[in-house]
Amino acid sequence: MENLPVTDEERKARDLARMKRAATGLLVGVTLVFSATFFVPTHGFWLELIRAMAEAAMVGALADWFAVTALFRHPLGIPIPHTAIIPHRKDQIGAGLGRFIQHNFLTGEIIARRLRVLQLSRKIATWISTPENGAHVARLAAAGAPGVLNVVNDRSVQQFIAHSIQTHLKPVTVTPIVGQLLDSFLTPDRQRILLRQLVDAILQFTQDNQEAIRERIKAETPWWIPVAIDDKIYQRIVRHIEQIDIQIHEDENHPLHLQFSETLQGVVDDLQHSDDLIRKGEAWKDDILGSIIVPETSKDLWESIKSALSSVRKDDESPSIETTLQEGITRIGTALLANPDLLQKVDDAIEDVARRVMEAYGDEIGHLIAHTIQQWDPDRTSRKIELHVGRDLQYIRINGTVIGGLVGLALHLLTTVTR
Repeated sequence: MENLPVTDEERKARDLARMKRAATGLLVGVTLVFSATFFVPTHGFWLELIRAMAEAAMVGALADWFAVTALFRHPLGIPIPHTAIIPHRKDQIGAGLGRFIQHNFLTGEIIARRLRVLQLSRKIATWISTPENGAHVARLAAAGAPGVLNVVNDRSVQQFIAHSIQTHLKPVTVTPIVGQLLDSFLTPDRQRILLRQLVDAILQFTQDNQEAIRERIKAETPWWIPVAIDDKIYQRIVRHIEQIDIQIHEDENHPLHLQFSETLQGVVDDLQHSDDLIRKGEAWKDDILGSIIVPETSKDLWESIKSALSSVRKDDESPSIETTLQEGITRIGTALLANPDLLQKVDDAIEDVARRVMEAYGDEIGHLIAHTIQQWDPDRTSRKIELHVGRDLQYIRINGTVIGGLVGLALHLLTTVTR
């Protein structure tokens, strides 16, 4: 007959039964020794010593048997008070266990400290920077995107995006950042290109709106000046702009380039260092964040993302969403690994989230443990616990027998010496 595999519960039950037989056998042994001493015809020091040791060992074995048995059931089936502790106090034990785990294992600080040791950001970044892993994540994301889009609440997502924009931009002083971006972007070559484009735009504007400009000149000059003079003024303005346009295109050292560069540099410096301009910039930023622009932008952004994900088709000739996601995920992992400061910020964010989750739901976890244990059958619960720890508890019985015998031996010797 083929041997069936032994389950973990069966193995533990077999080990428990073996240890019970060993502890009970030791109790029976010292009981037989104690009883045999009464049938020895001669009495003396050694007989009394053996009897005292066996008697004390028997008492110790019985006491520890009672203590161990009382945890799981009534000894000999007798309903002695304060026995069958685990079945009778299962609910209180569950509540206590839930509180113990909550306060000693699931606090925000403990979880955050463990996360800090794990360095999750580095492990995640290392994992997703591998093309194979990035492809795996991309496949899961692409496959799950349609289902997520169908169940997600659009309004909640839009509110989350708007809240994130406001939360992250509110503490940021925007004006100096704009100044730094302009300073890095406006190289000398780009300044010259910008000036040329600006003059070209002015020239095009004067040509496209000549009638309006002529009317404006006519309105600003005295009535007695002939219309022909007004036309000449307009023509002169246009020719002057055209000459400037030609000169700045042909001469990179034209004085207007230098003046324009100095003006731009002044604006950049003011954006970064002018307290008055920084205050105005912050006021503008607060007005924008408090306006309808942010909710509308969040709505448009989410609709664009949702539309892009929903419109993806596997037979599309353009690069698949999986390929795009894989490249993006891999690049994110590589960029994270190359930036220790950013890794630290990600770890800090993970720890902060863990703290908040534990603060918000730590009580719920404790209640879940307590509620789960409350649903267990008392006798089955007692049996499961006994299978897990009963084998070790049998050593208490064995130790009680040995220690009891040694104490009896010591007390008998002490009594004999002091007589």
